[in-house]
Amino acid sequence: TVTGVDDNSIDGDVAYTRCHNGIVIERHGGRDGEPCGTDVRVRGLDVERGPGCDCDGGIVTGAASSSDGNYNALAVPDVTVTNDDDDTAGVTVGAISGDTNEGGATATFNVRLTSDPTGDVTMALSSSDTGEGTVSPAALTFGSGDSTWNVDQAVTVTGVDDSTMDGDLAYTIRTGAASSS
Repeated sequence: TVTGVDDNSIDGDVAYTRCHNGIVIERHGGRDGEPCGTDVRVRGLDVERGPGCDCDGGIVTGAASSSDGNYNALAVPDVTVTNDDDDTAGVTVGAISGDTNEGGATATFNVRLTSDPTGDVTMALSSSDTGEGTVSPAALTFGSGDSTWNVDQAVTVTGVDDSTMDGDLAYTIRTGAASSS
């Protein structure tokens, strides 16, 4: 939990608490002449903890404090909040830079994830015809909880001389199903 005061010049300094679960609790004062703390706003933050991570949290209240005996030490119920997840698991594969040839020419493309995974993600790469072209690396791994999940990883495709006069042949670089630990 982080507590502080924003410096938004429009509404003045607003006390807030940012919880570990991506929920921000703001205590706003009323309009001119109204007592401070009449409005509590709860807003979610994008916590990028992977798809399916609906984060629960809430406002834990204390007992009321008042000179009115009817209200002093009155228990106030806590408020539970869920920060709904908007992340979607996915893989982005960029366009290939060109064609390969039997002289060993290379082409490249990039791969990255669309959201921060909750575990490491690995996917195998292979060529549909290793007599025409090869792929390197043979697998990609994206780390969870670090800053590499959304960084492009380069894949290099290299043409192979098959010593056969067979014309231009297409082949495919296969991306295996992503697996996560």
